[in-house]
Amino acid sequence: MRKFTKIFLSVSSSVILSLIALLITAWLLMMLPPVQNAVARAVARSVSRSLNTTVSFDKVELKLINKLAFEGFYIEDPAGDTLLFADRLYVTMSSRALVRGDLIFKTAGIQGGIFNIKPDSTGVSNLSRFLGATETGDDNSSYGKPLHLAAPKPDIDGINLRHPRRGTINT
Repeated sequence: MRKFTKIFLSVSSSVILSLIALLITAWLLMMLPPVQNAVARAVARSVSRSLNTTVSFDKVELKLINKLAFEGFYIEDPAGDTLLFADRLYVTMSSRALVRGDLIFKTAGIQGGIFNIKPDSTGVSNLSRFLGATETGDDNSSYGKPLHLAAPKPDIDGINLRHPRRGTINT
C-alpha cells in the first residue's frame, strides 16, 4: 500500500509540475512579439468576419493578459473607405467580460490618425451603421453580427475628425 501511495504521489506531482511548466511556457511565448502579432491577426480576422468589414493593424503589443496597444489600427466602412485609422490605439480590457465574449474596456485611447464620418445614400453615417451593428445587431447594417462594446470616455489625442458638414476638426 505504501508503494502505491508513493507512486501515486510521484505521478501526481509530476503531472501538476508539468501543467505549471506548460502554463508558464505558454505565457512566456505570448510575451514574444511574433507570437502576439500572429494571435492578434487571427483575432482581427475573426472580428473582421464578425463585423463584415476590414479590421487590421500593423503591430500589436500585449502586456499581461488584458492590456493591448495597436500601431496602425484600421477599420474600413462599407464603402471601402477609412472609418478609423489610428497611429496608436491602446486599451485595457475587463478580464471577466472577455470570458463572457464581450469587450468592455476599462481604459481606451487613440493617438494620431483619422476618423472619417460620412453619410451613405440614405443619410445614415458610416459611424452610426458601425455602432448600430456593434450595439444592436441591426439587420439593416452593412456590418455583420453584433459585437458588444463598452468603454469609458476615451483619451483622444492628435486625431483629424472628418465630417462632411463640419469639415476637418483636429483634436
